[in-house]
Parts: sequence; C-alpha cells; structure tokens
Amino acid sequence: MKRLSILILSSLSICVGCQSVPAQKPVWEQVKLKELSAAKHSPQSDKARGQPLQFNVYVFSVPRANFRDVKGIWAKLSTKQIRFNGGNLFNENGFLAGFGQAAAWPPVAEKLKNADSKNLKTINLIMLDNSTERILLLQSDSEQNIFFKAQDNQLNGVTLGPGEAMLRITAATIPDKRGVCNLTIEPTFNPSAKPSSPLVDNEEIVFNSVSLTAQMSAGDFLLLGPANYASQGMTLSSIFFSSGDKSSAQLYLIICLGVNN
Repeated sequence: MKRLSILILSSLSICVGCQSVPAQKPVWEQVKLKELSAAKHSPQSDKARGQPLQFNVYVFSVPRANFRDVKGIWAKLSTKQIRFNGGNLFNENGFLAGFGQAAAWPPVAEKLKNADSKNLKTINLIMLDNSTERILLLQSDSEQNIFFKAQDNQLNGVTLGPGEAMLRITAATIPDKRGVCNLTIEPTFNPSAKPSSPLVDNEEIVFNSVSLTAQMSAGDFLLLGPANYASQGMTLSSIFFSSGDKSSAQLYLIICLGVNN
C-alpha cells in the first residue's frame, strides 16, 4: 500500500484549473454569511456557466502562540455528514475535520479572529462533474522522515522527498439528489526525484487513512486542521498542518458555492 508524507505549504502555487486570489483581508472579513447561506440563489459568473460545481478554498494560518484559542472550533461543528476513509485513523493521525452551515460560521469566525489568524490565499475551484483538481501546498527540496498510522492500523515510518505535497479534490454530483455533491479530499505526495525509500515510487502517493468524503450543497463548508500543534515534523499531522518555519498552524476552509445538476 502506498504511503504519504505531507510537507505543508508556505507558497501560493495551485493546480491547473484553479485560480489563486491574493489575500489581503482577514478570512473572517472575506467569508460573509451571504457566501454561505445565499450561494444557491446567486447568479453565476460567465466563467462558471456550464460548470456544475464551484467551491472556494481558504488557506489560513494561526500563530503558534495562539493555537489554543482555536481548539474549541471543532466542538461547534458536526462530523455526521463526513465519511472518513480510515475511520478513527483520521483522528489518530492528528487530523480534525468539521462540517457546518451558515448558522455555524459566526462563532467559528470569532475564534479565528481572536487567534489573530491570517488568510494566506483563496482558491476558486470551478469543476466539471466527477472531475479532480490538485492544490499544490508545498514544493519540498529535501527528504523527511515521518510516522503515521496506515489503513492496517499499524504505525509506519517512511522517508519522502523531494517532491510536491498536494490536496487532491474530487467532486461528483449525486443523480437522485438535486443540488448535492460528494466532495472527496485526499492528501497526496508527488515525488520529483528517485526516492530513497523502497516503500514509494515516482507515482502520486495517496494517503488513504486521512482521506474523507462529505455530501455538500451550496452554503455548506468543511474545516480541516490539526488536533494539536507540534513543532517537530515527525508526524503526518505536524508536517501537513505546520508552516515551513513551524511558527504557525495551517487550517483549510472549503465552501461549496454551487452544485448545478
């Protein structure tokens, strides 16, 4: 089984088919309630016409010293709408995910504001049905050793790098549910050189034990982040959710803007 180390972002690069918008305001000022609650009633741009699925992805950071101020966010969100590919392994690897709608956003935004969070970039995804986009998180030029729990519930160690850490996002409409899609998020790693570990090859590596799928419609959002802040990059969570200089934790907010089926 293929395994992954995610070495997380500090750059602003993204995949083909995505648009990166320079971030200038705090994320709680950019994500308005109307974006969450009224998206299904908003007219689409010319570019979005003919594209059945549209999302915004916000990447923002929380200073290391303030991380404790955002830990309560997860208690305000639900996991009932999320199917975790590895079950409890998602949490055991130090990952957290929560689902929310418009009513859940104000208290989340308040905690982000109080923690002095900063929006690093905003990505607009305009996707065809059952298509996949990749968001580049970090270009790693060196090898790193990580430890994680895989699908067999065993603790594994692997050396990965150099290469590219990404989120692979797939969206597919549900035929018998109008305005609803399945959104799948998979952390991946693409080696850019011959790896030293025999456990990997030069193909895209998908870390299945921290992949997830959620049913989403316009106005729904997902928030992904770490269970704890770790300054040492020896675990998948510490690498995936930490800045390059370990000064902040990274969180990901994904908002569904429209599903046209």
